[in-house]
Amino acid sequence: MRTRSYLQTEITYKKGSDFNFTIDLPISHVYINIEDKYVGKGQTVNRLVSDPRISLNFRTANFWQLRGSYGVTHHFSELESIHYQWILKNIHSLHINSSPL
Repeated sequence: MRTRSYLQTEITYKKGSDFNFTIDLPISHVYINIEDKYVGKGQTVNRLVSDPRISLNFRTANFWQLRGSYGVTHHFSELESIHYQWILKNIHSLHINSSPL
C-alpha cells in the first residue's frame, strides 16, 4: 500500500523582464506499508518530506540568458523490488532483497 498527498507552493520574484527568481516548496506526506504474511515481515514508512527547488533566470541581452537551478528530491524504493524470500532470477542467480525503503 502506498499513499502520497502533497501541497505545492511556489514563490516568484520578478524585476522587470530581465530577472526572475523562483522558489518551489512542495511538502508531501508519504505512507508506505509492506507486509509479507508468509514470512511475517514488513516495513512501514510514515514521513513528511519536502523537495525544495530554487531557480534563477537573468537576461543579459535580447538574445542571451543565464539560467540556473538547484533542487533536492526524495525517492523511495519500488514496492515490486522488495521481497523477503529467495527468488531464482535466472539460472545463475538466486536473490533475496529485504532492503529498507
